[in-house]
Amino acid sequence: MTFEGCLEGNLNPVKGIYYIPIRSLFSLSSRRKIATWEGIKKLVESQLQSIYYLKSYHDLLIRYSDYSIRIYDKFIKGRVLKFPLEGEQGHLYVSWVPFNLPSQLEYQKTAELQIYNHKIEFAKEVVKFDIHMFGGEAKLIYNSSDDAILVTLSSLDHGEKTVMLKANQLYLFTHARPRTGGLD
Repeated sequence: MTFEGCLEGNLNPVKGIYYIPIRSLFSLSSRRKIATWEGIKKLVESQLQSIYYLKSYHDLLIRYSDYSIRIYDKFIKGRVLKFPLEGEQGHLYVSWVPFNLPSQLEYQKTAELQIYNHKIEFAKEVVKFDIHMFGGEAKLIYNSSDDAILVTLSSLDHGEKTVMLKANQLYLFTHARPRTGGLD
């Protein structure tokens, strides 16, 4: 089972979105799993002692996973945006995004998506923008049609549900990474 997350310099867990530079203050990575959570904690503590003279602990962000540890001294915490929920199925959420259409993102047209075990079928072709997410999956969808379209969400665990997407609107489909054996 894999794990990942972020900590403040005092080893308190933090959540949220962070902008981090390409280079870290300290980095350790491996092709094999590094250690257990306790092993990673010991590695982080030893590195914090060696870089303590540079910064105080609370000025650091530590990103860890089974395969790497990165410590940053420069980062910006992003603000959390909550969008109006249009529909949900299990842990799959469909939110309306009240922003203008992004112009610099690569895109493709599609009539079907798969997010974990959720099959998403659009009544008409939509525009899917390429975005990246840490800790799950997200798809940014634009209904380029002049009419509202029906979306069918289907999953073995949650049955079938429909959602309407308004004409010429942007939507975000999100699902956090499943924490247990099920794909939810």
